[in-house]
Amino acid sequence: MKITRLTAVVCTLSLALMACGTSTPQAGTQPAPAQAATAAQMSDAQAQTMLGAESLRPSSGAVTNVTYAFKGTVTQGPSTGTVLAGDLKLKVRALRSGLSFLEGTLAGTVGVRGLLFKDGSSILVFDVEPQGIIGRGKPGEARMLSGVFFGPDIGGGDRGTWTATLQAAPPAEAPKSGARALHASSDTPAVDLLIDGAKVSPAGGFAFRTTFPNNAAGGGYAQLPSGKRQVKVCAAGTTVCPVAAALNLAAGTRYTVAVIGTLSPDDDHGKTPRPLTPLVLQDSAASKPDKAQVRLVHAAATPAANLVDVYVTAPGADIGKISPAIADFQYSKDSGYLPLPPGDYQVRITLPHTKTVVIDSGKLSLMAGKVFTAFAVDPLPGTQAFGAVLLQDN
Repeated sequence: MKITRLTAVVCTLSLALMACGTSTPQAGTQPAPAQAATAAQMSDAQAQTMLGAESLRPSSGAVTNVTYAFKGTVTQGPSTGTVLAGDLKLKVRALRSGLSFLEGTLAGTVGVRGLLFKDGSSILVFDVEPQGIIGRGKPGEARMLSGVFFGPDIGGGDRGTWTATLQAAPPAEAPKSGARALHASSDTPAVDLLIDGAKVSPAGGFAFRTTFPNNAAGGGYAQLPSGKRQVKVCAAGTTVCPVAAALNLAAGTRYTVAVIGTLSPDDDHGKTPRPLTPLVLQDSAASKPDKAQVRLVHAAATPAANLVDVYVTAPGADIGKISPAIADFQYSKDSGYLPLPPGDYQVRITLPHTKTVVIDSGKLSLMAGKVFTAFAVDPLPGTQAFGAVLLQDN
């Protein structure tokens, strides 16, 4: 057994886990009973889960203590460990999966015996027994039961005594998506918004031409778990839900859900009915440093406005002799994001192939880097003037 050779290697690596020569336990430390370190202890079947440490370094002023950064999530399957110095590797073997750790400290003593050759590498292995860790993300402790150096010319013997305290990591935050809702149905009273059966809108719901959350005009979004979500729009304070939709929300993506159409499509007097329906738009917060971006959405369900023309001009410009920026703009469609130089604009929407203005934005001041979505909507009940709802997307 070439114990001297491996001892020199360990000292050269500056791990200082033992005095170079004979290991001396710290005062008050009881050495563990001699136990043979066998290859079976490293089998994949026994090592159900593994987690590699990120770094290993001696604590200052101590020859038998080591402090190491230790983070990651224990997952099923074997691990190759982490190479720390030369051919020395550190592996941590947990007795169950689903644990996350932020950091830990390791201290103890070890003799030169207990070193075993495996796969041509020197490997430091700690068997972990979770103690006091109730579940993933719960603070607690785990005890390192043993420490073993595996080296080319050493076999069997006393593995020494090692202990460690590990701080469990908080549970990983579920991916989120941004979502907002616009009430764009003129004859529909206030509504509640339900996500997966739970009401998320405020008491009393939200009314025509208003949004949830109520700061959506300024770029506000509700944060929802990503993935498949069931959305319902119900009459406020009731279980009558005329609109339902299944959405698949991508992580880190923002969406607008506009409730468009009419509650009583038969009131269209024989013309094409437009029942309540959710219009789902994927929003963009990606700005252009030298441009403003505006997306137009046709959400006015009045049959006479099934097709409209859109003019985007300087304030006060005469539209009599110019072509529309968007011709025959159809109900429930959107324009996509239109890049515009920063400045003042006026958006006018007319009946198709006429200069009869039904929506006039007045002067709009658009700044570079800002992203907006503008909805053309029906008149308020009892009025004749169409309107617009402007939402900021970033």
